[in-house]
Amino acid sequence: MADFDGLALGNRTARVLRASGINDLEELIEYNERELLGLPGFGPGSMTEVRGALEASGYDLAEDPFAAYVCARHGARSWDTNLANLFLCDDCAAGWTAVAFEGEPSAYVGPPTGGYCLNCNVDRVDVALRQWFLCGTCERVARSIGRSVVAERFVAQQWDELVVPHAATLVLEGTDAPTLRHRGKDDSKNKHAEIDFVARDSGAAPAFGFELKTGKSHLSGVAPVGAPMGQFQLDTSDCDDITAVMEREGIPVYLLHVQVIDRAHAPTVEYRALAGWWTDPFRMHENFNHVQRRPRETRDAAYYNVKMFQPLSTLAEHIENDGPARLAERIREEGIPALYRRG
Repeated sequence: MADFDGLALGNRTARVLRASGINDLEELIEYNERELLGLPGFGPGSMTEVRGALEASGYDLAEDPFAAYVCARHGARSWDTNLANLFLCDDCAAGWTAVAFEGEPSAYVGPPTGGYCLNCNVDRVDVALRQWFLCGTCERVARSIGRSVVAERFVAQQWDELVVPHAATLVLEGTDAPTLRHRGKDDSKNKHAEIDFVARDSGAAPAFGFELKTGKSHLSGVAPVGAPMGQFQLDTSDCDDITAVMEREGIPVYLLHVQVIDRAHAPTVEYRALAGWWTDPFRMHENFNHVQRRPRETRDAAYYNVKMFQPLSTLAEHIENDGPARLAERIREEGIPALYRRG
């Protein structure tokens, strides 16, 4: 094989390599990046130079057996990336593989166990344990999708039971179905603000919309299940989406909270939606407390007094009494209220 003269290496990098006993290309590609960076005088600049020279010549460094794993969803190595145990049906596994993991197959597929799919949360016989390498953030996102799916079904059901009998011409349309998407570096820059539902009257333009959030805690109710919520958290990015949609579409956007709890069906978990509540942007403005970084996260959240919410059972009366139209008029007169403030 050729010596370093066959590679586009600077004199300094070549000298550093030779000083450590690496004298030609054959010896160089026996090392991995971690080992090279441990050599005296070999820093990130030399590493970039060696990596580019090898790539141009069609060679690679040795694999590092102790390197961090690559997350299948965002394609980067991180030290919190590990095997994630996900119980999925065949259809949902195929969808996640194609979209969220960009064709990356699962590292392991077990025999069918049956039970509730983590994504669609339907009890199916083809549900099986499937493993991908996921970082902590991507695994948390993956595990949250099924809760949102169940919450959306609950909202659609409640709409049919509570609202349709009083406003038969109003149609509720889902606009941003919960699904696991691939996570890219520029996702936040390219994101188009969306909400979860819009309501239309007989096919007309959207009259108002809803942003949906889920959680395990309850806000009120008779014989409630679980713990009460002390204060409501909403990512500031979600607040920004609500505001952007109101500005872009010229419609009021309500916030919904649905309580979704876990019920064990070993080895899988069923999600149960128990109750829902709603509020409007002016009550959000009036009940805002502060902005704070979420625990163990890199995102800021706005915190609110939970008294801003009303039971979902009162929404039909609000709609029947022209509540959305009155709210739209208030926004035209007063402007869109600030959903949070910093400092």
